[in-house]
This record gives sequence, C-alpha cells and structure tokens, in this order.
Amino acid sequence: MFNKLLILVAALASSVLAADIGNVATCYSPMHNPEYPLHGGEPDRAALQKAMDNDFKIMSKHFTHVRTFYSQYYGTNPTKSAAAVGIKLYLGVFMTWDNWQDAEVNATIKAANEYPDTVEAILVGNENVREFNSTRILKIADRIKRELTGKAKNIKIGTVQRISEYVDKQYDAQMGQLNKSLDILGVNIYPFFSAYKKQNPTSELQRQWDEVKAKYPLSKMRLTETGFPTNGEASFTGVEPSLNESMAYYNAVKKWSPPGAESFPKFWFMAFDRRPDDKTMEKKHELHFGFYTHDLKAKVPEGGYPVTVDGSKPTPVPNTTVPTPAPNSTVAPNDTPAPTSAVPTPLPSSGNTTAAPSATPSPSRTPRRGNPRQHEQRNKHPGHKRHFDSYTAEPSQADADGVSKRH
Repeated sequence: MFNKLLILVAALASSVLAADIGNVATCYSPMHNPEYPLHGGEPDRAALQKAMDNDFKIMSKHFTHVRTFYSQYYGTNPTKSAAAVGIKLYLGVFMTWDNWQDAEVNATIKAANEYPDTVEAILVGNENVREFNSTRILKIADRIKRELTGKAKNIKIGTVQRISEYVDKQYDAQMGQLNKSLDILGVNIYPFFSAYKKQNPTSELQRQWDEVKAKYPLSKMRLTETGFPTNGEASFTGVEPSLNESMAYYNAVKKWSPPGAESFPKFWFMAFDRRPDDKTMEKKHELHFGFYTHDLKAKVPEGGYPVTVDGSKPTPVPNTTVPTPAPNSTVAPNDTPAPTSAVPTPLPSSGNTTAAPSATPSPSRTPRRGNPRQHEQRNKHPGHKRHFDSYTAEPSQADADGVSKRH
C-alpha cells in the first residue's frame, strides 16, 4: 500500500512538473560561437562541431526539443550533436536560389536516415512562401519524403510560415496546397511586435493562434517561434524589451496550453543571443532574444529562465569557448526581427564545403514593396529574421501603412 502511495505521489509530481515546464522548446543556431566564421572565410570544422556539441549539452538540461534553421553548417552536423544528448529535433531545411540547395537537402536526408530516433520533424523553408511559393516548397518536401528510408519514413514533414501568410486571404491558395500535402504547419507569432499586454502576456498569442486554427487543422499546427528580447530598443508598436518582461512572457508561455495542442512543443526564439559583432540586424533587440548570452552565460543564473527538464536548480555552465575575436571587417547590419533573407555563410554540403550562397535563403520582405537591404548579408545567417508587420494583428493593413520592419 505504501509503495502504491509513493508511486501515486511520484506520478502527480511528474505531471505537475510536466505542466509547469509546458513543453517549451527552443530554436537554435550556432552562429553565436566564435568558431563560426560570421564574416566569411572557412571554419575549423572540428572546432565548430565541438562548439555545437557543447551548445546541445547546455540545451539538454532545459529542453527535450530543439528546432534548427539548417540541416548543416559548413558541413557540420547539428543532428549528431542532438542525438548525443537525447534531444528531439525539428530539423530545418533552408531554402535558397543558390547552388548549395542540393547540399542542404542531401544533408537533411542523410541526417534523417542516420538518426530517425532524433529527427522528429523536418521543416522545409522558414517564412518564405512569399519568395519561393508553395510549389517549390513542396518540390523539396516531396523529394525528401521519397528518399527517406526505414524508420525515417515515419518522420513528419512540414513548413514554417508567419502568422500573416496563414490569415491573409491572398495566400489562401498557396497555404491550402501546403496544408493538403504536409504533416506540420509551423506558425511564428510574436506579441512583442504587435499587441503585447503586460497584464495578460499570452492574450495576443492566443488570439493569433485561434485565427490560424479557424482555417487549418489543429493537429498540424505547431508554434515554431515566439519570444521576447531582453534588451535593445522598443518594437515599432512601442513594446519595450527587458529581462523582467521576457521572463514574464516566458512563464506565461510555459502555462499556455491551447486545447487540443497540450502535448505539442512550443518553440522559444532563441537559445543563445547573437554575437555583439553580428551587424546583419537592423535593430539591437535582435541580438538579445536568447536565454543565454552569446558567450553561454545564463541571463538568470539562479535558474527558472529557462526551467530545467528535471525541475532542479541548474549547475553553472563553464564557458568553454574562446572570447569572440573583434572582427576587423565591417559587417552589414544585423538582420532585424523580421525573417528577411539572412542565411549562414557558405553552408557546405553534407560532405564538401559548398560555395557561400549569394541568394537569400531566408524569406525577405513582401515582394510588392521590397526592402532596400534585403539583398545584403543574405548568406550570413539562418532564416530566422522576422517581419514586424507580419506579426501584427492585421498584416495586410500593416503593409498598407508602410510598416517595413524586419525580424
């Protein structure tokens, strides 16, 4: 009887902990590391892989799921790093017009077939239906699906787009095609760039989630990005970044549990801040979306931001990386929140290094208005910039009003 009671107490404690953690996952890029050649050149691949391994060790204390924007970084393998620490991966497939697109797709297929227990989902494209259209997204998705073997055939395949593409009627035909053919519809929602309310941090998140749910199957929906910067200037809607407000929003997202989607991971942008010498962003707050600083320091050393997987107090993480060398070269401004087309540098193929792409792999501004900077530094970063106007309640009106900000 006593043993049964202990089991019951343990089960209740476990369920409370799971509810508190709330399936919060995180987005990841290795570009905060000094080993990453942010300003061009070739990396020491062994050193970059080691840095990624260390990042995943840190993340494994807090997250069961991680989302990437690429399947490879200069030929290094984030899936291998995730598998080593038992993290489930939503593996990104970056899309570009450049000749290294095949290398990215090949790396995706190879990673999924080699690590089918690690790759839980493959996400083709990031906020890019405006630039690439649904036909090209599905062409890549179909090729990946055909070439998955064995257990990998069970991996879900999807895409990630902004809230605006899901709710704006002009994209209904394309989004309908994606819905018909894919398993996952990832949606990125940022109350920071729209109607954030301190007294009810997730009210706008819920409202926009419900807008998408009214048009598409809940079973396919995933919150693939949300977040709140800890520093920098205010958003164009006047929302001020701060560590306290970021913590408040994070705690609210932890508890946010939309009916029918309770078990789905909710991806927080981002695990680590960008490097201070990353000038491809237009807004300083873009550097500060991470739980950790660029040099792996917890912003809240006493814990809770983020919580640990087992609920215990975190142990200090040693800074094993070398300080970021101050670059001599001037870098193009840091990509702002809107996912414009910043992409990592040369993104090598799965085996060989590919030439640095010149086309913007990540989504850029709305074609009808364009952005004078959308072609700058497009190969420097993964496609995780965000368009400010794409996160407002009425994206079409935001376009009409001439809001041309990016994330």
